[in-house]
Amino acid sequence: MKRKILLIIMILLTCMLMVGCGKKEVKEKKEVDENYIPAKGTTNWINDNVDVQADMSVEDIEMYNKALENTKAVKDKYEPIALLAKKVVTGTNYMFFCKKDDKFYTVVVYKSLEGNLSVKTVSQFNYVNNVNEDINYSEGKKANDWEVTIPSKSVQLNEKIQTVFDNAKVNNQSVNYSPIAVLGHQIANGTHYALLAYGESNDAKKDKGIYLVTLYDDLDGNQSIDSSSYVDLNEYSK
Repeated sequence: MKRKILLIIMILLTCMLMVGCGKKEVKEKKEVDENYIPAKGTTNWINDNVDVQADMSVEDIEMYNKALENTKAVKDKYEPIALLAKKVVTGTNYMFFCKKDDKFYTVVVYKSLEGNLSVKTVSQFNYVNNVNEDINYSEGKKANDWEVTIPSKSVQLNEKIQTVFDNAKVNNQSVNYSPIAVLGHQIANGTHYALLAYGESNDAKKDKGIYLVTLYDDLDGNQSIDSSSYVDLNEYSK
């Protein structure tokens, strides 16, 4: 009788342990799912939460920090990555590409004729809405009065992405790209990488601009530019 009771107790304990393990597995799966960002269609993109280094002059960084300091309404700290462009108004607008946590933003800084600095707008750069879309230059396309900044140096990509980028550029003859930031990646029959890049067309009639470039590294090791979308900077300065 005692053996029978002990056997029942052991079976119950085993069942409880199995249920506990099952609950832990579901929790871990949920944590993984929260790192995925839904894009168009049924695919998922994962933001690359990597360290960034500002490709800006000391003067630009000081101007950006002073503008944030002067604008009390902006309480969050946005880490600057690059100065994308500037636009002459009654004074000058400067558009910075920034990062906060695992999201990207554009921050427009306004410098008055008197030299006063303030933040004009902060807009989230939700790149997943435009990946895998080819939006090319039209004839004589201009950067909407924004003077695009030519990067002083290319971003130092990790070895894998740099190889994909270099090999993909060989197959593209219309626009020369310089990467500004790696935004994210997607696993789908290989790996897709989303980059923000400065682009300069080989056609002299077409203006310089900012592009969202998607690279594709397929399962056979072939690399190519999957898509290239021209970024309308006015959409991020309203």
